[in-house]
Amino acid sequence: MESEEGFPETGGEGTPREHGELRVPPYRLRMRVREKLPELALEAASVVFAVLLALAVDEWRENRSRRELAERARIAILQEVRANRAELTETRRDHVALMARLGTRTRQPGSDSSVALEVNFSISLLTSAAWQTAQVTQAVHLLDYDWTSRVARLYELQALYNETQRRLADRITDLGDLAGSDPQPQRIIELVRTPLQVVIRLEDALIGEYSALLRGGGSAGRAGPR
Repeated sequence: MESEEGFPETGGEGTPREHGELRVPPYRLRMRVREKLPELALEAASVVFAVLLALAVDEWRENRSRRELAERARIAILQEVRANRAELTETRRDHVALMARLGTRTRQPGSDSSVALEVNFSISLLTSAAWQTAQVTQAVHLLDYDWTSRVARLYELQALYNETQRRLADRITDLGDLAGSDPQPQRIIELVRTPLQVVIRLEDALIGEYSALLRGGGSAGRAGPR
């Protein structure tokens, strides 16, 4: 539709109108996009920054949680080692006293064989709950490698000691059967003395490992991404 002057009829703002609809010239669209670019760029940058900040906060929280878990595991292991050392030190005194009594009877071969030889063997109750908990919760993977390796060897030695003292306890329980029909004190001494010496040597080695670890303290190790 044309006006009286022969030009296309326009809308209220001079925009060409065709078939009753307003049409925005392409150059005006380009101008509007250019005007909006700084605003759009700022919004995009804000979104990216917010995402990166959220990821950084999550990573920081996770790292802090790992460090706390590793520290709790380290403290629990050291407390367990300290308690085991105290338990083993007391038990070792009993075993040394028992060895002395056996030695006294050995140096008196003419003693009255009718006198019963009393063998009181103390059992050391050593635990590994803290170490096992650190393995189950995977906190062990957050600790320093060298320190963890040292702790693992210590608990292997402790397991060997537990098995050795268990076998000796079983032997002492079965002394009547092992000594035969005539369980003389000298025969009982022979059956007990050598394995008891092995137990005491293991106790010395284990107490030394306990003390060395406690002197070193330990390390909470790494807690960052692996």
